[in-house]
Amino acid sequence: MTTNPSMNPTTHASDHASDIKTQRLGDLSSTLADIQFCDNYIPALTADTYTITMTHQISGDAKLPPSPPQPFTETQQFLVEGPRFSITAADIQTQFPANKSQGQFDQQFPYIVLTKRALPWERLLQPSDNTIPWVALLLFQESELIAPAGNSGTLSNPTGAGTYSLSQIVQPEAGVLGPAIQLSVVDDSQATCRAINLSPATFTALLPRLGELKYLTHVRQIDQQSLQGKCESELTGNGWFSVVMANRLPIAPPAGSVIVLVLVTGIEKFLLGFC
Repeated sequence: MTTNPSMNPTTHASDHASDIKTQRLGDLSSTLADIQFCDNYIPALTADTYTITMTHQISGDAKLPPSPPQPFTETQQFLVEGPRFSITAADIQTQFPANKSQGQFDQQFPYIVLTKRALPWERLLQPSDNTIPWVALLLFQESELIAPAGNSGTLSNPTGAGTYSLSQIVQPEAGVLGPAIQLSVVDDSQATCRAINLSPATFTALLPRLGELKYLTHVRQIDQQSLQGKCESELTGNGWFSVVMANRLPIAPPAGSVIVLVLVTGIEKFLLGFC
């Protein structure tokens, strides 16, 4: 049996304020040296469908005509969108190790730096804890990935990922356990994304536990003015970045490693099961 633990190895998954308040971060900016680390950055509204209701009651002087007996009420739904099945190159500031690079990387945990500070928390994974991110950075040996049908060569597909329509993701073939998610009204069921396939044993052994995800992700605020003349001065954006780290060191050469950024939305109950 094959388990499909996530949807997109290139993706990029909270309604309350972070423990580190936005205002407090602003107060710290005047004393910022080069970099400030924060646990997270929780958006005011996460990606979801919301309902807003307005009620208007008219009242006046007794000499005026009587007001309507029932208040006027209007309800409107609105959608907050966010990345779900993919991110763009513009969302990535840097990554370590670099794609297709070779070297002695087995002494440092892999990481990816995202240009959006709130991206790892833009979707609510656990209603009871909005500090848990909906994405994870995973590292595998090539032999730990199940190659998609018809593409088993590592040279042609070094990440071991397959291309699937969103309808195949939410309703995978027999013998494959996919994420328990539903497509929204803005999702095109025929749009495609990239996904990896794992055996149940690999999934259980290597994926972070739900309670560990928050410790593998953080936010950095860079004082770009203090980095004038340094290589870091090429940073894009406004100085805010989110960082997602892997929970496993790369394999020492000559063995190769595959590192993928995946969503964990829809599989969180399996991460709870072996906490």
